[in-house]
Amino acid sequence: MSSQPHDIVILGNSFAGLRIAHVLLGDVIPNLPGPKRKFRIVFVAPSDRFYMNISSLRALARPPLVDDERLLPEFLPHFEKYRATAPVEFVQGYAAELDAERRIVIVKRTGDSTETVEVPYDSLIIATGTSTSTTAIKSRPTATAADIRKELHDLAAEIKAASTIAIGGGGTTAVELSSDLREAYPDKRVTIYAGNSGIVSAFPELQRRTVADRLTQKFGITIVNQRVTHTERNPKTGQYDITLAPAEGEATAATVESVDLYISAVGQTPNTGFLPKTVLDERGYVVSDSHLRVTGLAPRVYVTGDASALSAGNLDNVRTHTGALKETLKLELAAETAADESAFLYAVPKLKLPLHHFGVTLGSTGGVGLFNGHRIPSCILRLMKARDASISGAAVMVGGSSFSLKLLVAQVKKEQA
Repeated sequence: MSSQPHDIVILGNSFAGLRIAHVLLGDVIPNLPGPKRKFRIVFVAPSDRFYMNISSLRALARPPLVDDERLLPEFLPHFEKYRATAPVEFVQGYAAELDAERRIVIVKRTGDSTETVEVPYDSLIIATGTSTSTTAIKSRPTATAADIRKELHDLAAEIKAASTIAIGGGGTTAVELSSDLREAYPDKRVTIYAGNSGIVSAFPELQRRTVADRLTQKFGITIVNQRVTHTERNPKTGQYDITLAPAEGEATAATVESVDLYISAVGQTPNTGFLPKTVLDERGYVVSDSHLRVTGLAPRVYVTGDASALSAGNLDNVRTHTGALKETLKLELAAETAADESAFLYAVPKLKLPLHHFGVTLGSTGGVGLFNGHRIPSCILRLMKARDASISGAAVMVGGSSFSLKLLVAQVKKEQA
């Protein structure tokens, strides 16, 4: 047996990366068959803290939350309990290049440093996630905890100062941000420019109508089914001039409107620029088989979470991906070779639209959601997320437990004691 440990490098320390690390250390490695082997887990991430970014929208509406330690908790102390299983190390930086032949990730240090470091791996898990153009909502792949806090503070200040706010995009981010803003600032005029697809286009029609009706009737938000094609800040007025494409089916020219603040909530960009284009789809997401083994690279390279082409970009995918990757790692770490297809019992299901498993909050009192096609009561959504935008669940997330109602209730009681 080799005296050298098997290095499992995890790129990213967000939901998917932390979750699979806890599963590896708490379940997979301790239960591998045969003689006990040495392993080492190495995180590569730009920040030494976990970012509870699903709570960022509420923090923008209620700035005191930006400095709440639960929004950016330390993550390494939560791995001390596995010390007897395998050491956990941390390289602060971001993947700049992958040398698959030498099985090395070239990491650029964060900050002003030009230093790079080579991080070798025996197994590699890509959990680098995605970014949005509004970095405070889902920060860029090079941001430190200090960067994230500054971006949140800056945008929260702009929101507080603005009277008219336009939000581009019609997905869950636009819905949750707009309702949070109107709840916190009822005198501000908030408009969603949802594009031709309209509000939450991935939802079934009944839930789409329900969300739209509550936004307009309860929160007084204006929904415009036009797409923002260009934005520019007017140096004379300080306002944002937003150019709107004609509504679908109309032959009119593009129009321009002015608002105090424009916030983009359109789309996500996968943080995969360090990978060869041969392993990415046309959108830049990592291509894998249904067991999350990256297609086109040497064995024992895996992907999980939002960077995967099999992801729908929500927390439920973390659960399904973790289940699939757990099985893959059990098989391939035990045999030290690629597992045959016949050995698998589980696979990541293909994404189907409309979604039948989702939840979107509308302010702090509830929301709209489905679980396996069945309606989730608004009071359950309030307890699980809407009440405090899930910030009470940060300790559950970073500590390695599944995000369940039972655990969340326990965490809320603990904080209120």
